[in-house]
Amino acid sequence: MKTTKILFKYLITTGTLLGLTTFFNTPTTHAAGTYHALAVKNVNQVPVHWSGENVNAYLWNYHLNHKLHRISTLGNITLYANKVLKMTNGKKTGIFYYVTNDKGTVKGYVWRGYMVKGELEPGTMPNTGGIPNADSDELENVEDHKVGSDGYNEEVTYYQDASISNQFKAGIGNNIMHIGAQLHRTDPTNAELNTAPYSHFKFISNSAKPTAEQRAELVTGKLSFYQFVKADLEKQGINLDQYQHWYIGADSTPIYKAASKTKYYPKFGDYTIALLPPQYKSEMEKASGPQN
Repeated sequence: MKTTKILFKYLITTGTLLGLTTFFNTPTTHAAGTYHALAVKNVNQVPVHWSGENVNAYLWNYHLNHKLHRISTLGNITLYANKVLKMTNGKKTGIFYYVTNDKGTVKGYVWRGYMVKGELEPGTMPNTGGIPNADSDELENVEDHKVGSDGYNEEVTYYQDASISNQFKAGIGNNIMHIGAQLHRTDPTNAELNTAPYSHFKFISNSAKPTAEQRAELVTGKLSFYQFVKADLEKQGINLDQYQHWYIGADSTPIYKAASKTKYYPKFGDYTIALLPPQYKSEMEKASGPQN
């Protein structure tokens, strides 16, 4: 009787989470080591969608031993939960949804932690790596890159660096400037920085190492990278107006949730700005090469 009450309490709780309650099926006997349902709650087409945070999220068969669909390849779709199941293999236990698409052509079991309740708005892009404050253009640009790859990181930092450069009115962006900023940020003693045009660059970097609190706020988006850099430049007494019409480039460490447990985390918030007065235009054009 005690076991029955606990099971019933679990089912009611699960139903409340989804906003619906109907009935439950009692479990049957299964072979040891095979995933099976301890309890099943039927629900009525509750809309859910992938959170976008784990590219290894799959839809599985009932026993969770055969992958049916990789969710990240399904596109930006809403799935519908018909059942909520508490499943175990005797060692691990978790809550899963049985979901289908609106046409019934895609179906399977998925761990609840991979999904978010509600319909996915048309045109919404998945934020697989957890980029803070990312807009649809940025998410579209990283879509074809594996999270953590060089291509992914380059796209993330492109938008971060642009947010720095945009703070300097009438600044002239240039890839040579970006390269100089990158050289200085990664190794200020690099001998190449003593050669033209880099030897004429002025560099601005963090006034102090970002704190753990700042890194946490940056990765969650509570503190935007733009706001972080702006405040740091003000702290250093940098007058942005004095650099109008200068050449400018920036380089920073990529910031996104999936990088929180990588070598990048201690450097979240690191940035370097490279500036060059307009009188060095000829050197810049020579270094840049022919322009199309």
